[in-house]
Amino acid sequence: MLILFADDQRERIQRWLSAPDPSMNHNEARKRWQATTGSWFTNSSEFRDWKTKQNSMLWLHGIPGCGKSVLSSTIIEDVLDHCKNNKSASAVAYFYFDFNDMKKQRHEHMIRSLITQLAVQFASTPAALELLFSSCMDGERQPTVQALLIALKEIIQDFEDAYIVIDALDECKDRHELLQSIEEVSEWRLEELHILVTSRREKDLEEAIESVDNQGQISIQSELVNDDIRVYVHERLQKDRKLKRWQNHLEVQSEIEMTLTNKADGMFRWVVCQLDALGDCLNLPTLRKALSSLPRTLDDTYTRILDNIHEDYTKDALKILQWLAYAARPLRIDELVEVIAIDVDGNPRFDPERRLPDPQDILTICSGLVTTVTEVIENNDHGFKSIYVNNAFETNHGESVETTETQIRLAHFSVKEYLVSKRIQSGRAVKYSIRELDANASIAQDCLAYLLQFDTFGNLNAQTIGLFPLARYAAKYWTQHVRVAEQDSATINSMIMELFMAKRDAFANWIWIFDMDYRMHERKDKNILLDPKSTGSPLYYASLAGLAQSVRLLLKEGAEPNAVGGRHGTALYAASLNGYDEIVEQLLAAGADIHYKTGDYGSALAAATTAGDDRIVQLLLNAGADANVQGGCLGSALTTALFYGHDRIAQQLLDAGADGTPHIKDLR
Repeated sequence: MLILFADDQRERIQRWLSAPDPSMNHNEARKRWQATTGSWFTNSSEFRDWKTKQNSMLWLHGIPGCGKSVLSSTIIEDVLDHCKNNKSASAVAYFYFDFNDMKKQRHEHMIRSLITQLAVQFASTPAALELLFSSCMDGERQPTVQALLIALKEIIQDFEDAYIVIDALDECKDRHELLQSIEEVSEWRLEELHILVTSRREKDLEEAIESVDNQGQISIQSELVNDDIRVYVHERLQKDRKLKRWQNHLEVQSEIEMTLTNKADGMFRWVVCQLDALGDCLNLPTLRKALSSLPRTLDDTYTRILDNIHEDYTKDALKILQWLAYAARPLRIDELVEVIAIDVDGNPRFDPERRLPDPQDILTICSGLVTTVTEVIENNDHGFKSIYVNNAFETNHGESVETTETQIRLAHFSVKEYLVSKRIQSGRAVKYSIRELDANASIAQDCLAYLLQFDTFGNLNAQTIGLFPLARYAAKYWTQHVRVAEQDSATINSMIMELFMAKRDAFANWIWIFDMDYRMHERKDKNILLDPKSTGSPLYYASLAGLAQSVRLLLKEGAEPNAVGGRHGTALYAASLNGYDEIVEQLLAAGADIHYKTGDYGSALAAATTAGDDRIVQLLLNAGADANVQGGCLGSALTTALFYGHDRIAQQLLDAGADGTPHIKDLR
């Protein structure tokens, strides 16, 4: 039974881990499940052996769109039932890599999630997790991936059986590091551990997993899932609002089932798209014409869907697809409605009259390519402390503190894969081809255009911000999109300078919506807009955000490199702490004071040391930074380097004349 995080310490540790919640993906996959689908696997001897054999591993691989995520959800449900009926101390944890959610695309986030799920299945915080937390200064700094893996191993060993299911390895963005971690976990040879993973059959995945275990592999062949596809088609014909028109025509239903099942070649996703299209057929001749001219592949299917978008909405469709492909987080449908109302070249740039009166019309414009999901999200609006238990958020009062929101996403990983592929560039749908740099540049411009409308001081407050659903996204993520776009656009640079210099009220409102200076800490002062020392200068924020081109332009316009303001005090300190060596070089060349003492660590040198950035440490030392400068909670840069295990930097400091007998202060 899962036990609630009842005390503040457990809650602090959970918040520190900041793990993404995979239950949302699981619940969404369960919605697509039909009775008996997946039973070909859950009833197999391979699966039974995996559940009972010690130190077992299975890799399920299949073609795009063959239903791997739904099958993963079926496996998870089966294992949960298995553990419930088994009185031994067993646990289940799972993770879905998700191309739609950046928090679910990194293997470190997967490890954090597995630790969180396993930890709540103890009556008290596992000793390994307590030790990890305390070794990181009680949450003042973050653990390394290696430290997380060690904690995971020790937590697993406290169970008689631990089942871990990981879906869609191919959707992980740092696959090389993921595969290294899987290899390390396999080398543990833990009797308690049972791992099952799914993915496409891609060369790097195959080579890595075969080096770990070349026995436990199952290919999801078309003949294995055809019965599942037949069940799915039958259920859709009975329940789908548009397809129910054929309910009294059994021969037509049979014709649809047979045609789609025979041509599916094991691709659930292909079948889904065809049923969506057949729902628009209003009579039998139209239906039979559609059945006789079905696209052969998923690529052909997506080309046809894009080809059918009305030319009046081509620009809107491309913008929607760009945002959904490269947004920093899943988007609400009301946020995307705002995006359509933005015209960077227009006057005004944002016009509420361009909003769609019915947000659901986005689904019509991009029919077959996007979908909506209702997500349960954490809600702290009532002041309760929310905690993660039983795959949901609860309060320490035992009450549910949940709210729901409608999010819009690309319907399947294969949609994004096609849009960004070279294949689309040689076909009829080339105008919908998406490049990552172009998409991020477009999103950055949209965000800036949205923020620049707030050019009157005080026109945003707690009561009015709700009228602008995209405001928080634009304020939080525009700098991230600019960095990815490599800031090579004259339009982007012009808009940034407009925000930083021409429209200072818009700049102040941006800081009010999301002050990136305090993204990890709550601001204690609320009257920040009129206090430049509290807020920091545009040069400070450009340096903090890593906007090298903006720093260059601001310095060219006469920005003072030694202006004091913001949480970290100076632009040089902010850039040093965040690892922006190009900006550090620019600021030093402009006369930034290398000796100014400020911030939590006392100096820019200590900040760079804390961050473990040996390039910036060397830049600062070459510019004359004092290797023995004192300040901050650890006293000196050398003490800081030794405390955080940055041996190379410690040697750099010693070579520059640092005192070799540092004294570590009492941090408590």
